[in-house]
Amino acid sequence: MSWKEEFLDALPRLGHRNWIIIADAAFPEQAKEGVRVVVSELALDDCLNFVLREMESQGHVTPRVFLDREMEFLSDDLCPGVGALRAAIQFETRPYVVNSADHEVILEKLNMDGANYTVFVIKTPCMVPYTSVFLQLDCGYWTKEKEAILRGRM
Repeated sequence: MSWKEEFLDALPRLGHRNWIIIADAAFPEQAKEGVRVVVSELALDDCLNFVLREMESQGHVTPRVFLDREMEFLSDDLCPGVGALRAAIQFETRPYVVNSADHEVILEKLNMDGANYTVFVIKTPCMVPYTSVFLQLDCGYWTKEKEAILRGRM
């Protein structure tokens, strides 16, 4: 099965609190159960585009986007290509709220959630550090506003 077929097979089973990571090439394979790693030949931004479009078409989940804060401080003189890739990631994630946190903080949150929920990692050939995109899944058909109304009624 290609990585796209594996992702499309898994997507209907993924839901609120699962994670999808579109990772750079150095992202480690994890030993814990529940972490699934596939390898893509697509550029990171093209892979991100594919994943987000497929999530939109299914509609049952929506992403909370997390990016490494370190990426904000990288420049092309230190890390060639980071400016263009940062712009491409910003373009792809523009419809969503994007959260920025230190890499280690994101990994801690991922590890906590990953103890109980599946994490689907798509490794790309990208060799630009701190450019992995972390998508924490939320319900695509229920909003925080509706949840607040429901809780108020209860």
